[in-house]
Amino acid sequence: MLTGYVVDFEVMKKVYGPDIVIKKEECINHVSKRLGTALRSTVKDCRAQGISLGGKAHGSLKEATIKN
Repeated sequence: MLTGYVVDFEVMKKVYGPDIVIKKEECINHVSKRLGTALRSTVKDCRAQGISLGGKAHGSLKEATIKN
């Protein structure tokens, strides 16, 4: 049973033997979800205050521009 200490991760890194290295990867999709949520919230708040976010030009910040 693992306790959550760094030593446990070092033990689990070598579970397949000393020749096979386990590399921890970062979840990029998690970051994009948080960024999209923050942008949608900003657009909603600015629209409620009547602030323009780029007008009608290409690349303006709108809900359609922020992709899920």
